Amino acid sequence: MNEPHAERRRATRRQHVEDHGILAAFIRPGRRIAIVNASATGALIESGHRLLPGSIVECQIQGRPGRTAVRARIVRSYVAMVRCGSLCYRAALQFDQRLPWLIDVAPGGYRVPSTDPLVAREDTSGATRREA
Repeated sequence: MNEPHAERRRATRRQHVEDHGILAAFIRPGRRIAIVNASATGALIESGHRLLPGSIVECQIQGRPGRTAVRARIVRSYVAMVRCGSLCYRAALQFDQRLPWLIDVAPGGYRVPSTDPLVAREDTSGATRREA
């Protein structure tokens, strides 16, 4: 009776810093969070602070390419660990915009064109010059 679940994720999850490149992350106003895994569209995090499902947060992410700020919705949250005098929450975040350095790349090193509105469009205005 146990049928395998169909993969519904739109982006590949990366579990190690070497793969996702996120060196540090914070939820405003400066609450540090630990990244369990991350993709271009969201992240699974751990925090010592209560995170309410449905709320919107601003994430400050320090990655190898630099710093970025991205808004995210807390999709789900639960108590992951009980410690003496504290709780550890685990929460799933869905980003409003994709993290550009985590967008999946097709074989050969080319990004696959997408009609997804979350994908940031690269500026190609200077790619072709018009002759006058």
